[in-house]
Amino acid sequence: MTSANTAYVLCTSGSYAWITRYNLKELRALGATKSGKMDMIRRATFYNANAKKYPTQNQNTTYKRVLKAVKVGPKFKNFGHGQSLAYNPKDSSHLWFVGTGLVAGNHVSTKANVQRVKISTLKPDKKINFRFKSKSGYIAGGLNLAFDKSGNAYLDSKTGTRSLKLFKGKIYTKSVKFKLVMQGIKYAPGPRTQSLAYNKKSNRLYMIADDSVISVPVSKLGKLKKSDVQSTQFSAKREFEGMQFTSDGSSYLLTNKGAEIMQGSTKSF
Repeated sequence: MTSANTAYVLCTSGSYAWITRYNLKELRALGATKSGKMDMIRRATFYNANAKKYPTQNQNTTYKRVLKAVKVGPKFKNFGHGQSLAYNPKDSSHLWFVGTGLVAGNHVSTKANVQRVKISTLKPDKKINFRFKSKSGYIAGGLNLAFDKSGNAYLDSKTGTRSLKLFKGKIYTKSVKFKLVMQGIKYAPGPRTQSLAYNKKSNRLYMIADDSVISVPVSKLGKLKKSDVQSTQFSAKREFEGMQFTSDGSSYLLTNKGAEIMQGSTKSF
C-alpha cells in the first residue's frame, strides 16, 4: 500500500506473475466494505471474464465502476516471492520485489535479484542481480522485502528450523548493499515467514507468518532485549500473505483462502 487509498498485489500463476492496483477509495465508495457487498470484486471480474454467458450482469453499472477501480498489469516471468512486493517511501514512482535465479520464483536460492516496477505501468523496468557470501560460501538471502521511512531495505532468511536472521541495506539504481544484522530472532513467527512489513508510526519491523506476527523496533536491531520483541498469535486458520501500515499506524492484512483485505481495529498493533 502506498497510501490508505491504494493497494498493490503481486499475483503468480505457474511461471508468470502480474501486479494489480486497487483504488480502495473508489471501492469503498461503491460499498465493497459493507455487509452483503464484499463479493463485488469477485462478481465483477467473473462476469467480465464470462461476458458471453452473462451479458446482462456484465453491463451492471456498479460492476463496470468496480472494473475501472482495478488495474491489472502485464504478465512477466522470473518474479520471485509474490509477498516481497514493497514500497520505498524515498521513491514514489516505483515498487520493488525480490526475485530468484529460478524460473518459478517461490523458492529460496543463493542467486537472487531485486526488481524495480514502474507504478504507472505495473511492469518491471530494472533488475539488479546479487548474491550473499559468507566465509563458507554463498548463502540464501530470503524471499521477503520491506523498506523503512529512511529508505533502508530489509530482507529475512530462516536459520535452521526455528530461527530468523535479518539483512539491512540499501538498494541503489545499479547495485545493492546489505549486511547481516548481527543478532537473530531465536524463534521465527512460524515455519515460513510470509512477508515483512514496516510501521512508520511505531518505527517497528514486522515478520508475518500464518496466524502469527512478531515485531521489533528498528532502532534497536542488533541490540534487542527480550522485552523489545512483541508477539501476537491468531486463531484465524488463514494464510497471512502480507501486512501493511499507513502513515497514521492503521494496519491492513491480506489473507488468502479466501482472498480478503482486513483492517486492524486498533492503531497500537
